[in-house]
Parts: sequence; structure tokens; C-alpha cells
Amino acid sequence: MTYPGQDPNHDPNQVGGQPPAGYGQVPNTPPTGYGPPSPAYGQPTAAYGQAPEYGQPQPEYGQQQADYGQQATPPKSGGKKTGIIVVSIIAVLLLAAAGAFGGLYFSAKNDADKATSQVAAKDKALADADTQLKTAKSQTEAAKSALADAKSTNSSVQKCADAGRALAAAGLAQEQDQAKVQQLGVNLVVACG
Repeated sequence: MTYPGQDPNHDPNQVGGQPPAGYGQVPNTPPTGYGPPSPAYGQPTAAYGQAPEYGQPQPEYGQQQADYGQQATPPKSGGKKTGIIVVSIIAVLLLAAAGAFGGLYFSAKNDADKATSQVAAKDKALADADTQLKTAKSQTEAAKSALADAKSTNSSVQKCADAGRALAAAGLAQEQDQAKVQQLGVNLVVACG
């Protein structure tokens, strides 16, 4: 595989035209004697699937050792799955919150409708009571007027009755004075209409 700006004859296993240096080695220098000797180019190393040499650290389970010249691929992380789980939890919580607020809204709306209908019923009852009050007031005024008429009629009837009694008493007493009897008769006609 070649990259832009790379020589097509480039060998990725060669560094500066020479094989890569081993651990702790500087290119073109002999081994120093410190640490384990590095394997020569082309010699097998502990790779994936092979046990490392005695005294070397063991790789973790599931961890790959890279072949020389290749980069180890990191294990897949659950980042996408974690993101999907978090978004799903948030969506469920938002849905639950929307349901709760919807329930509260409809409960409050039903309470408001009940209160409105109760207020409308009270307003109707108040209007009916107001109508009954006006009717009662007009009936009271009519009764007062009838009472005044009755008192007036009673007064005139009383005068008529008094005039009739006076004429009757004169007749029973066999009044001899004709002028007095005539006056009592005129009073009776005037009082009785």
C-alpha cells in the first residue's frame, strides 16, 4: 500500500534502507549486552498466538500482540452501544415525563371544566333567585296597592255603612222630623256613591 508522496518502491519493513532496530538498539550499532538480545531481522518473535519467552510479561486476555511492523488494533469499545443506551434511557424518561405532564394537564382541565359547570349552575340559580326576587317585589307592590285600595274602599264603605245605620236608627225611632230624615238619606247616597 502506498500513500501520497511515498516512493512506490518503499518497503515498510525497512527504515532508512535497513531493517528496523530491536528494542534498546540504535540503528547500525551492535547490541550493547544490556537486556535480552533482540531477535535478528526475520527471526520469529512472540506474536499473537505464540507464548512469549521465559521471563517476558504475559499479554492480558483478549489483548493482541502486534507483529513487528504492524500496529496493534485496539479492542472495540462499547462507545456506540453506551451512547444508544443513554439516548434510550433519556427518551424513556422524557416519554414518562410527557405522560405525567399530560395526565396532570387533563386532570387539571377536568377540574377546571367541573368548576366552570358549577359556576354556571350557581350563576343560573342566582339569576333564577333574582327573577323570583323581582317577582316577589312586584307582587309586594301590588299587594300594598291593593291594601291601600282596600283601606280606601273600607273607609268609603264605612262611611256608607255609618250613613245607613244612622238612617235605619232614625227610621226605627220613628223620627218625626222629616228634614232630618231627608238629610240622613242624602248622606247615605253621598257616602255609598
